[in-house]
Amino acid sequence: MQINEYILQAWYEKKGMIKYSAHRDIINIFYISLIRAKLPVHYTEGFSKKPKLSFSPALSLGVSSKREFVNIHLNKEIEINDGLLKTLNDAFPAGINFFRLQYVSADINKTVEKIKAFKYRCDIEADFENDDWAAEFIKDKIASIAGCDKIMVDYNDRLRDIKPYIESCILISDGPGIISFSVTTSLIGGSSIKAQLVLNYILGEYKKNMIYCAGIEKEEIIYREEN
Repeated sequence: MQINEYILQAWYEKKGMIKYSAHRDIINIFYISLIRAKLPVHYTEGFSKKPKLSFSPALSLGVSSKREFVNIHLNKEIEINDGLLKTLNDAFPAGINFFRLQYVSADINKTVEKIKAFKYRCDIEADFENDDWAAEFIKDKIASIAGCDKIMVDYNDRLRDIKPYIESCILISDGPGIISFSVTTSLIGGSSIKAQLVLNYILGEYKKNMIYCAGIEKEEIIYREEN
């Protein structure tokens, strides 16, 4: 961090249609919206100067989130208050909602190193009332994950064992027409897995044979305990 450079860590939700925007598009949205908010943003050096930002690990396309953060580098310290939150939320499009601001001293790499895992909620909607066997198949798959030695899935045209990355997978509810489960994926060596891979494994043969709608939302970032 340079002299007279302050890092404002902004926590936000990403919901609605904007979840279908790729991470690069989200970055561009931040560039434009921060200029609109008139924050004293610190710019990168070089020919093409841009606001200096660093984000939490990127979400997969189509995944919403209750907890994302971005480190915004500023040229001067500004007061954190409800007015600043309102300024940011007014400057950004619908679907990005800021709820917490704080100053941090560490760079983004130090922040990410503290992350242990990500917790997601997955909802599968289908006509389970007329297909009881499919519902039981999916619930059995969820229950079986804890006892599996390996979970092989197709990832980038090759089979990959994702079991080491699954910390837990628990059925939440199985009401009429919907099955919900929670999956926690570990961050190992700076990498994790997409919750979509777990969802694909659970759906199994029904991914191609069943009409369904699936939603994934990141609910929590879990940090390592400090000694």
